[in-house]
Amino acid sequence: MLAKQELLYMLAIALTVAIPPPAVAQAAPGAPSTASASPQRLSAQQLDTLVAAIALYPDDLLAIVLPSSTTPLEVVKAQRFLDKRKSNSSLQPDAAMPAPVKSLLNYPEVVKKMSDDIDWTSALGSAVTAQQKDVIDAIQAFRRKVHSVGNLKTDEKQIVVVEKETIKVVQADPQVIYVPQYQPAQVVVVQSAPVYAYYPTPYPVYYYPYPPGAAFATGVFVGAVTASAFNWNNATLYNTNVQELQQERMNYANNAREDRQAQSSANQSQRQSQASQNQTQRQQQAASTSSANQTQRQDAAASQQAERQQGASQRQDAAASQQAQRQDSASQQRQSAQQSASAQQGQRQQSASQAQAGAQSARASQSGGASAGSYSRPQSSAGGGASAHSGAFGGMDSGASASRASSRGSASRGGGGGRRG
Repeated sequence: MLAKQELLYMLAIALTVAIPPPAVAQAAPGAPSTASASPQRLSAQQLDTLVAAIALYPDDLLAIVLPSSTTPLEVVKAQRFLDKRKSNSSLQPDAAMPAPVKSLLNYPEVVKKMSDDIDWTSALGSAVTAQQKDVIDAIQAFRRKVHSVGNLKTDEKQIVVVEKETIKVVQADPQVIYVPQYQPAQVVVVQSAPVYAYYPTPYPVYYYPYPPGAAFATGVFVGAVTASAFNWNNATLYNTNVQELQQERMNYANNAREDRQAQSSANQSQRQSQASQNQTQRQQQAASTSSANQTQRQDAAASQQAERQQGASQRQDAAASQQAQRQDSASQQRQSAQQSASAQQGQRQQSASQAQAGAQSARASQSGGASAGSYSRPQSSAGGGASAHSGAFGGMDSGASASRASSRGSASRGGGGGRRG
């Protein structure tokens, strides 16, 4: 590990000699940076890849990262200083440490990132020295890509200011900075889950005039009389008065606060309006549902009533049909009984007629026997003639009459003779 650090140290010295740091740190506003050597220039795509890891940092932090990258050896020294200070809180940074790197001590995560990946830091420093405008343009191009997919926006920790083609990232609280965490490959595409976060500890803005004795998470705070800032219009870095930069940040913060309050009020009004509309819709829906249910109940009741009436009608029809069937059956039974009675009556009458005929025949037979017996008695021819005649119509009575008449004649004849004697 030591051999590697020494090698990096020698590389950093060579870069520092070839590319003097003042060319960036002391550049006048609008003036292009110059270098004593002209290393190979990087393409737009190469620069995009190079700056992607830091392009979304707040402007004030990015303004000290870029010049610090031009002295990679000092970045390594800064990391060693922070490691030693963990066991010796009284340790102070080297007075000869470049101002940008000394200011960078307020952001330990950034120092560690740059120190751990010294090759990337050296490449970034070379590009800043040789292609400062191209580097700044690449930062803006990357920010535009991230902003266009909705992954770079204002929140409670930072303010995103869009001015035509320029996108500024400013801390929401002028006194502290939250260092963002993100994966460059993820933030440039639309994501369903958040892909932009922050380190949990807020760090002090290095140029802000904090009160004496102020303590921070790192245990060390390094202020600055002048601050590095971007001239985005000319794509350059320059030194500016701290008070001017502070005022600018305060203005951004106040405007953002007012915008958030106005947006919050608009959102509240919109939510209330939406809630009112939803309530109205729910009431209308409830009324419609109640009306529909009432109609359905009425229809169901009417249908049930109709069914009951139809059932009653069917039962009445069935009862009437059964009554008619019973009546038809009773009528048929009566008719059958009458027919049976008539047939029995006819049979009785026939039997009676037959019996009467039999009786008459028997009486006739008896009358015939009596007439035959009277003919066997000896009678006069006159009497016999009378008897024969009477036997044909009167039977035995005619014969008796004839006998009585015959007796009376005999007596008459005898009496007359007696009275005479």
